[in-house]
Amino acid sequence: MRIACSGRTRPPAQTSRTSAYAGTLITGKNVKDGSLTGRDVKAASMTGREIKDGSLTRNDFRAGEMRAGEPGPKGAPGPGGPTGDAGPAGATTVVVRYADVTGTGVIDGVAPCQPGERAVGGGFDAAGNGGYLTTYHDGPSPAVNGAVPTGWKVTVGSQTNVNAAMSGRVYAVCAAP
Repeated sequence: MRIACSGRTRPPAQTSRTSAYAGTLITGKNVKDGSLTGRDVKAASMTGREIKDGSLTRNDFRAGEMRAGEPGPKGAPGPGGPTGDAGPAGATTVVVRYADVTGTGVIDGVAPCQPGERAVGGGFDAAGNGGYLTTYHDGPSPAVNGAVPTGWKVTVGSQTNVNAAMSGRVYAVCAAP
């Protein structure tokens, strides 16, 4: 290893020369362990070959001079969390209920669920009525905010003949726990 010294005068260890060494090239044989510090080394005078592998740490570099390394391997999964509270029971019985309805010009009907059941859907079958039908209502019964639906209500009317005899079937899809 060769080191170009700065303007400081430091006599090398174990030598008979007594003159000032500023700017003099000295070798590792002339340096006593621990006698040189970073201030003794001229800027940019050392190369990577002259630095011992593993001797530098992150603290030897300014912010931004070191690149991040590759990500490490994925760690093992952590322990499982605690068991959550049981959820509410779902419906175990789902059935279709219906009601046949008849009328003139407009028909209106409700397919009721049985006690303990709730309506979760429904609809209407026009049963082959001629002409065009208008649906006025197709929804849960009672249709009241916050109420438990106990059936399905449908109201339809003829667009072509207000005096036409009509028939159909109202369906309710009912569920019970």
